[in-house]
Amino acid sequence: ARHTATPTAGVPLRLAHRGPYQPGPVFDLLQREAVAGVEEVSGESGRRVYRRTLRLPYGTGIVAVQERTGRAGRPGTGTGGWLEARLHLTDLRDLTTSVQRLRRLFDLDADPYAVDERLGADPRLAPLVAARPGLRSPGTADPDELAVRALVGRAEAERLVQRYGKVLDAPCGTLTHLFPEPAVLAEAAPDGTAG
Repeated sequence: ARHTATPTAGVPLRLAHRGPYQPGPVFDLLQREAVAGVEEVSGESGRRVYRRTLRLPYGTGIVAVQERTGRAGRPGTGTGGWLEARLHLTDLRDLTTSVQRLRRLFDLDADPYAVDERLGADPRLAPLVAARPGLRSPGTADPDELAVRALVGRAEAERLVQRYGKVLDAPCGTLTHLFPEPAVLAEAAPDGTAG
């Protein structure tokens, strides 16, 4: 039996991070750069949810990550915590790959103490580092997708998604497509027709 892309419950996860974490700037950037059909950020600042589609080795997925950090203390303080996430996968064999991609996207494996120490050694950066400990640099859920987006920009990426992206078997709200595969884009003619 074929699974749908959005099972009722999904897989709830806590994506742990080391040290302080500033989720706000990460979600700000993801919201500014979201590609319609593939990504969305909803909610008000401090309580946003980032959702996106994933093309995975065994199927597809839709992931949701909450902006708030899980911990007794305030976000951005303390020795560690986590981001709450929920994964909806067509094949559970993709669980590990999905988690790895989310960890890279949200820069959860960084060593914030080493980064802050190194950047804080610069007298011009020291006050900025002290004011926002644990600031992270978002990565990507898909390196091929990032390369295309960096070359063409967000508006053109949205056009490519609509024209060449695979439509989800079970769309979920505004998430309707997977980002086009590199092979599909490579075969597209410059005038926008398939080669």
